[in-house]
Amino acid sequence: MLAVLCAVAIAQACLSSELFIETGPELRYTAGDSTYHISFDEPWALGGHGESELQFPIANVMAGVKVIVGTTHAKSSRKSKGRLCVRLLKTINKDAGIMKDSDWIENDAAFGKAPHKGKDLYTESDAELEGMLFDAIWAYHFSLGHNWGLGPMLGFRYEELQYEITGTGAITGQNRYTAKEKFSTTKLSTESPLLASVRRHCSGAKINCYSA
Repeated sequence: MLAVLCAVAIAQACLSSELFIETGPELRYTAGDSTYHISFDEPWALGGHGESELQFPIANVMAGVKVIVGTTHAKSSRKSKGRLCVRLLKTINKDAGIMKDSDWIENDAAFGKAPHKGKDLYTESDAELEGMLFDAIWAYHFSLGHNWGLGPMLGFRYEELQYEITGTGAITGQNRYTAKEKFSTTKLSTESPLLASVRRHCSGAKINCYSA
């Protein structure tokens, strides 16, 4: 995907004298979470079937560099025509917030409890994150007048998140316990193509983005 985007940008640059290249730093604050729902099966004496939901937090500042290669419309140098933006960012702070782990166990008796509905185990842990984001996005704007353009956007995004989980606080029924040591290192990565439509005018742009 990246090779195709680069080839398109280079071809456009070769066919146009209105070429521009921009480079510079980028700073971004990212907030939210990556949540995973998994199921597991143990012998009945150990709990039987279970479900687990893991919520990894993201509340970090990312910094890096971006490079833009593009062309401008002949009739309006204020508007870009085709452009390729490549961006590489890394986290600059580690504290990501609280990681939450919820578990539902089929056989409550395996843990000495009477059958009941709802959560069987819930933990909150301190999460530290080392993350990386890379994306390459190509957009083309058809001129619709002096101030307006419309066009498609294609891209590719890769994210890598590596967590260190420490300081667990768990609740199992009425029992509580805490532990301070590091007990888990988890690495998550995602790759996704990006599709979008772009409406652009001289004072800004609106992008409707879809990840497939």
